[in-house]
Amino acid sequence: MQRLIDAGWDLDEVDAMGHTPLHVAAGSEEPYSGMAVALLCQAKACVHMQATISLETALHRAANEGKSEAVAAILDALPALAARAGAPRAEGTVGEEQVGHAEAEAADAEGTHHFIDLLSAEGFTALHEACRNG
Repeated sequence: MQRLIDAGWDLDEVDAMGHTPLHVAAGSEEPYSGMAVALLCQAKACVHMQATISLETALHRAANEGKSEAVAAILDALPALAARAGAPRAEGTVGEEQVGHAEAEAADAEGTHHFIDLLSAEGFTALHEACRNG
């Protein structure tokens, strides 16, 4: 994965369901998925992006799968967001709205509450997912 990142891979590219590589890694059952999440977060993948249909963030997916290492990596990335909020990046989807990466991160510039309190399409926060699924 590091080679792909070094080669300029688009960290925030979405698939047909609106999932970024961070979403996929966070919800993966592979044993090294937590390390993949940490690597993507260190490479500054956008942790705020919500999938277009489920509205889940990578944090929702990691919590739903009980991936404590992935949850920790995403939460560890949050303090650095305010410093990066104005950085130009690829555009992505937040909810059903197409927005730029800077806007997605600026939406949480006042703190992590907005991001952590985002609801999935089912009406759950990441904390709900963690409590439901361990």
